[in-house]
Amino acid sequence: MKKIVNLLLIVGVSFLIVHIVLASNHSVSSGIAVYAESTSPILKYALLDSNSFGAEQSAPTIGKGTIEWVKTKSSTNNYTAVAVLDSEGDILLNLYNSHDNTWGTWLDVASIGTTNDNFRGFDLAIEQTSGNFLVVYEKDDITDRNL
Repeated sequence: MKKIVNLLLIVGVSFLIVHIVLASNHSVSSGIAVYAESTSPILKYALLDSNSFGAEQSAPTIGKGTIEWVKTKSSTNNYTAVAVLDSEGDILLNLYNSHDNTWGTWLDVASIGTTNDNFRGFDLAIEQTSGNFLVVYEKDDITDRNL
């Protein structure tokens, strides 16, 4: 059985989402750390294998905006979904395949605009029966914080 842990570390103007898969004996076996500097459109990641992180690598660039929020979810079929909210107010989704170390292309899921982009406004989940990823988001440009 695998246990999935997500940690958020905030350091200055940068943030780091760490996604680690733990084995049932709670020793770290494999995982991926996904992070971005707040002034960059490039998502960075490092792979964890046998208790040490590999070199920093770059995922495909998200385009013209800079990354403001990152959320990850992993399934048991070698995929990690990575969703970001950029400075243009766009929610983008990509899949990382840990079996062959490849990324897909960014899918522009929705735009929440720049009025509410200080808040994450989206979440990821995995449907338990099919293993499909689910993205839920708030699409509202009014600052009343109502869904």
